[in-house]
Amino acid sequence: MIKSMAENKAQLQEQEYIFPYHYIPHIRQDGSFSSSQILDWGYDYLCCVKHIAQTIIYLSPQTMLDVGCGDGRLIHELQGKVERLVGIDFSERSLHFARGFNEHGEFRSAEHDDIMEEFDLVTAIEVLEHVPDHEVSAFLKKLSLRVKRGGYLLLSVPSIVAPLTPKHYRHYTLELLEAQVAEAQLPVRMMSAEYLVRTCPALKGFMRLTMNRFFSLEVRLLQKIIWHYVWNHLRIANQKTGGHLLVAFQKN
Repeated sequence: MIKSMAENKAQLQEQEYIFPYHYIPHIRQDGSFSSSQILDWGYDYLCCVKHIAQTIIYLSPQTMLDVGCGDGRLIHELQGKVERLVGIDFSERSLHFARGFNEHGEFRSAEHDDIMEEFDLVTAIEVLEHVPDHEVSAFLKKLSLRVKRGGYLLLSVPSIVAPLTPKHYRHYTLELLEAQVAEAQLPVRMMSAEYLVRTCPALKGFMRLTMNRFFSLEVRLLQKIIWHYVWNHLRIANQKTGGHLLVAFQKN
């Protein structure tokens, strides 16, 4: 009985480790205490990730390679839905997080592991904008080489609707992405193109008002309402309003 009680308590503790909660409370650089971590573009990001995950599930791959996987957030959404999930990235720090949050994924350093096998689906989500202009064609060719014949290449990039940030070489129109794919002479055909997450000044203003360097305000019911609004009304956009561009190609 004592052993059973101990096992139950251990199981309860294990269930709490869906997130390393001991790292949430922290001291800010100005010396003040915080009991939360805030991502002010969280609605935008989660909306994109979940939509991309839905797209991948629709494509029904058995194997997937996520190039530039970062901390493995997309792979996390696909646990149990894709038989084999592999992620690669240059950042060893991000890969440590990816391995910690995704026990069923395989994560490798892009610097030390040249993957030669082919996959049903290869993704590069918000990666291409980080590649210098003179390396784009070579990068796209490497992605294509990892796709099985009849398989899919899924690319997500920030659109020109979103302001260019210092860490990005460029933002995209569909025409620019098509031109880069054509220049790389990839043996693929475009299957679909979507602009995602319509910009909403009112939502941005609300986020600045309720989540800033002075204080943060979280009301669960209000956040639920906002999330449903973002998902149902802002997720699908057009070339004039969408901050992200998602394009699916099929290999000939």
